[in-house]
Amino acid sequence: MTFVRSHSSVPTAAFPAPVMTFSDLRIFISSLDIAANRRDHLLLYLDQMSAWSKEDVGRLPATAPEAARICAEIRKTARLDNFRQAAKLHYGILACLRRAGILPNRTMIRNDKTLGEIRGLLDKRSYSDFIRFGTWCVHNGIEFQDVSSETFDLFEKHLASASISENTHQLVRAAIRAWNRLVELADGRGFSAVPMPSIRRRTSRVPLEIFQDSLRQQLDAYAEFCRSMDPFDPDARRKPLALATIKNQLNLIHYALDTLVRDGADPREIHDLRWLLDKETFRRLCRGFEHRVENEQKSPSHGHFSVEALFRLARWLKLPDTQLVELKIIADKMTNPVRAMTNRNWALVRKLLDAPSINALLDAPTLILDDALAHDGTPNLMLSQAQAGVALAILSHLPLRLHNLAGLRLGHSLFKVGDGRYEIRIASSETKEKAPIEYDVPESIAYFLSRYMNEVVEPLLPEAPPYLFVNVDGSRKTDCHLRYLVKRYSRIFIGTKVRPHVFRHLWAAIILDESPGAYELVQQFLNHRCVEGTRRFYAGTDSPRASKLHGDLLERAARQRHLNCGVAR
Repeated sequence: MTFVRSHSSVPTAAFPAPVMTFSDLRIFISSLDIAANRRDHLLLYLDQMSAWSKEDVGRLPATAPEAARICAEIRKTARLDNFRQAAKLHYGILACLRRAGILPNRTMIRNDKTLGEIRGLLDKRSYSDFIRFGTWCVHNGIEFQDVSSETFDLFEKHLASASISENTHQLVRAAIRAWNRLVELADGRGFSAVPMPSIRRRTSRVPLEIFQDSLRQQLDAYAEFCRSMDPFDPDARRKPLALATIKNQLNLIHYALDTLVRDGADPREIHDLRWLLDKETFRRLCRGFEHRVENEQKSPSHGHFSVEALFRLARWLKLPDTQLVELKIIADKMTNPVRAMTNRNWALVRKLLDAPSINALLDAPTLILDDALAHDGTPNLMLSQAQAGVALAILSHLPLRLHNLAGLRLGHSLFKVGDGRYEIRIASSETKEKAPIEYDVPESIAYFLSRYMNEVVEPLLPEAPPYLFVNVDGSRKTDCHLRYLVKRYSRIFIGTKVRPHVFRHLWAAIILDESPGAYELVQQFLNHRCVEGTRRFYAGTDSPRASKLHGDLLERAARQRHLNCGVAR
């Protein structure tokens, strides 16, 4: 294999098939005529990748997708002692690939007047998010006055080919956030703000805008009815729905409309929601739901919940009872979703029940808090990391739902009683099942909360915050933000990304492991509404325990029979 230099001053590789492997890449890097310390650093990154990966990296092709996959796997399995090095590993591998010409070289624009002025306007974090996009624009001759959403779409395509990051969309979102900050500060320069793209996947459903205005007006009226702004209206709901629930109901109706359009219906001819609940249209809709389950790998829950939303809509439209009975007969023929713990959650719970994972889970809160106090980061980062430790400490002992955990208020739902003791008292109006929650906080968690309040909150916040989980400005952390922190720091300090709700399944598994069939205890501890729902949800997970118990009983009976036979002789 021979290597040639390109027209630039950076060495590149020219090789026919077979493709260069990582062993070849290491030989090439070791032969580079560059500074010794820089060459040693590049070789160290390659050696670390080989040591930390579970695969024989040397035989794998040295391509950007393969490097991205290996680095992502290493970050997922990295523990506390090497996580920070693993997080930086992909930068070193990226430099190696660029040195070999496998990826295009990163163009550095020096002494550019516009970029220098921008650096003086933005803070360090925003400029770091912006500079990659800014240098790409200058290198490609794109004026900043011409930047638009299409420019960032081209930039994202560039990142897909010139980066081994596993989430280029997040890099683009960070660049857009920095760009919009620049637009605010550089008033009068002709820069235009760019809308922030959604962090979620782009939906493939047909947009509601293509339907008739009368149908969209009906949806708006139904949303107003769900809000029940006037409780004294004779047609108002007995109880208003939460905004998130209303949005979910409208999304389910949108899913039904999208299913009909995919089945060949003309959206311009759908002008009334009553058409959805016509007997023949409803039959066609149920067939469409089943078709999407078979051909698009959709969960049966999508169609099932959409049908439930349509029946709620039918009550608002005041359809006759005879028509509802006919629709119910059609809906009963659909595939019923399995309302039980998913295989993914069950596998994660079994993994967490292993002795090493349990020990890591119990040790993680203290390690997270100590690590936050040991490193001089920004106040926001220090506070967020400490709060991740607090959330993991509470969830590992008390099965709170995420909304109730994020909404813990000092003196309202979290009380300090006695000397260093805490109690959690959540009113029934704030819980999902409309039943009060009462827990005595264990002493270890109470000590941890005292450390958090004394060593983190008091030095960082000028006033005592009303909530347990707050931002630096004193505002309450959102549920999504707290979920992100739990997932992020559980991956770092436990080795597995754990969602907050999985801890409830973990508690149920622990109780049923100790007492198979103790569904009433699980129902009371998890604050479920009825024991039948608890039994239905966790019945499948209890089968291995019942099988093990059955085997133990058979062995005991066989031993007893053998003893009885011996006595008889």
